[in-house]
Amino acid sequence: MVSGHMFGIRGKKSGHTESETTGTFWRVTVLETATRLRHTHFFDKNEQQCTQKALSAISQRSGMSIPPPLASDGHNGCGEAMVQVWGEVPPYKGYGPRPKHKQAKAGWSHLKVIKNRDEKKVSAFCEKKVVFGDPQIVNGLLGHGTVHVERTHLTMRNFNARVTRKGLGFSKKIENHMAAAAWEDAYYNFCHVVRTLRIPLFDGQHMELTPKYKQKWKHRTPMMATQITDHIWTVKELLKTILISKTISTP
Repeated sequence: MVSGHMFGIRGKKSGHTESETTGTFWRVTVLETATRLRHTHFFDKNEQQCTQKALSAISQRSGMSIPPPLASDGHNGCGEAMVQVWGEVPPYKGYGPRPKHKQAKAGWSHLKVIKNRDEKKVSAFCEKKVVFGDPQIVNGLLGHGTVHVERTHLTMRNFNARVTRKGLGFSKKIENHMAAAAWEDAYYNFCHVVRTLRIPLFDGQHMELTPKYKQKWKHRTPMMATQITDHIWTVKELLKTILISKTISTP
């Protein structure tokens, strides 16, 4: 699932000019639905280019030949980025114009959730549109839409005052904003307990609460859900660890 939102970098209180380091930026985050893990994020002036950077990173790290099932908002950046990263130019059939542009391939799944607003700019209803794939299969995989994306946006604004709406804690430099976003994602993946990821502490034979456990649930972080770590990290442990990216080969 791909989430994207805009934010502003203002160098001065007045005269908000657009430049490489100031103005409006897009942040795109790739979120895994099952584990709520934030895989990567990128910043750019253009939404499509920002999404393309994020999907290119996923393709390089995983080695996937086709994109994972993706749900996005009503903007066109995600679908076009998928074509640029995983698409192929169709072979020439021997007649007519020779193909020059990349096209989507079979087996893709992409759902777009379009928010329709009323005259007061309030969201009235959402419309789901299947961009790539069989509608029945895509709705079965991504029928929940972007609900997890909207929830992670709320978590972002609770964690990071730099992305809070109508606040005074906005970033003045893009470098500081990128550093804050990296720390936010690291804390979220390793230290933040997601309630919907909890599992019951049951005895496998009798399905009753095991006496040695005083709590009913085992709480987990996104990294625990992906089985990368087996415990909830503390902030001290996170600060003392050097995190590196690793390429994962898939069949």
